Amino acid sequence: MSYAVALTTAATLALAGCNGNDEAPTPSPTSSASSTGSPTPSPSASPPQSASPTSSASASIDIPAAARSHSKSGAEAFVRFYFKEINAAYLAPSEEAADRILQISTDACRSCAAGSADIRSLSEAGQRLATPAFAQMPDVTAQKVSDTNYRVSFTMTQTDAKVLDGSGKVVDKQVAKSQPQLAAVVWEEGSWRMDGLAAA
Repeated sequence: MSYAVALTTAATLALAGCNGNDEAPTPSPTSSASSTGSPTPSPSASPPQSASPTSSASASIDIPAAARSHSKSGAEAFVRFYFKEINAAYLAPSEEAADRILQISTDACRSCAAGSADIRSLSEAGQRLATPAFAQMPDVTAQKVSDTNYRVSFTMTQTDAKVLDGSGKVVDKQVAKSQPQLAAVVWEEGSWRMDGLAAA
């Protein structure tokens, strides 16, 4: 299994029941040389509920000012920031990088937990992605659900990033593909947090 695949696979499931579509395609690697990818969480029949974050995101992570705004544009900027953090974590996996993903997520976000576990697995195996897992997202649009909740639509483009071992040898590879995506973000304790991801 390739690595950012765990995030994409879980993203297919994390908002099941929120938009009625949990059938997005799951990328598959072009080789099976590596087997350290984390297992995919099983789907739930009910939508995720907002939960308390594992720690204060603003206390330990430098979130850009644009992504700290409690507004439509702030929610959009936060989703971009979240995927920037995901890319950074897959390029340089570590316990700290895995923890950072949890710090900007709620406990209810299963795709976030899967991505964090996957980053931990890469770190333990001494592996990393050679290039960013996901391309930049030009089409991010937020829709207000409540004063503290926004639903953000965008196109998630997974790249054909190679997985390298400690010596720089290619041991796996992602399959490049794009799909419409939804993110649920919540405003808690003065900052945004990722609450779920799903195919649009």
